[in-house]
Amino acid sequence: MSTQELATKLRELKGTVKALLDIIANAATKDNK
Repeated sequence: MSTQELATKLRELKGTVKALLDIIANAATKDNK
């Protein structure tokens, strides 16, 4: 795997993790109300 492919995968992974964290944060906020 080339460095460029690896960088692309990392960017995709970061986006996925960020989206998951946003969902978890939203769920936690709703639970606290």
